[in-house]
Amino acid sequence: FGRIFAEALREAAADGAIHDDYDLDLISHALGGLMRHGTIFGGRRHMEPEAVADQLTRFIGRALGARVPDDKE
Repeated sequence: FGRIFAEALREAAADGAIHDDYDLDLISHALGGLMRHGTIFGGRRHMEPEAVADQLTRFIGRALGARVPDDKE
């Protein structure tokens, strides 16, 4: 997953969608761990997979400096 995330992050940074001052290889591997443990935790709480994905996606997007749905101006 790390390589997949790294490539997606590189594309997002090149497009200006996220900040470009990250070590994208490091961040991509950290995201893999966050998503793995987040989905395990969500499963233990019997959360719907879509709800887990939504929460993690919004958190990660905001953390990287991206605008995500439902952000307030």
